[in-house]
Amino acid sequence: MAYSLARAGFCDRQVFAALARRSMETCSEFTAHDAAALCWACSAAGVVERELFESLAAQIDQPSSNGSSSLCRLSPPLAAELAWGLAAAGAPAGPHVSVAFATLEDICLSNMEILETEDVAGFAWAFAVAGRKNASLFRAIAVYAERYAGRLRPGEIHILAWALGEAGQSAGARFRDKVLRVTGGS
Repeated sequence: MAYSLARAGFCDRQVFAALARRSMETCSEFTAHDAAALCWACSAAGVVERELFESLAAQIDQPSSNGSSSLCRLSPPLAAELAWGLAAAGAPAGPHVSVAFATLEDICLSNMEILETEDVAGFAWAFAVAGRKNASLFRAIAVYAERYAGRLRPGEIHILAWALGEAGQSAGARFRDKVLRVTGGS
């Protein structure tokens, strides 16, 4: 419900705070998909519940009967939304959120070739905002930005250029030329 409300532009902080409180009571029932939707929605609504985000991160990192966590099985687009939600909260990462970010880095890196441009931009922004500057991950993002420069939208170009700069990485000439065209050389 929170995700649908936020996507529709409804961002009443009192409503989202109440949803966050109720979610804290039922956190043990959340899957990674649920957590991604809730974290994204709360952050989009400007409701930062550090304890909830930490509890959700702990919950989705629990191994299931097959040995892997629900976070590890999260689809890459939803993983990008979870990364965005956690980073947009602006909260210092607790131990479970830090572990979640490490898993999200692995998801991004291992799925780089099948990710949509919006997902790569979302991951890059989230990792840069959260101070996660894994050099091999950002090198792969730079290679992606260069390879797919022609299909990147202006907002994605801005985000990727900023995130790569924050991580101390740069892409090739094709991406740099696209950045110059989009930004007017600034």
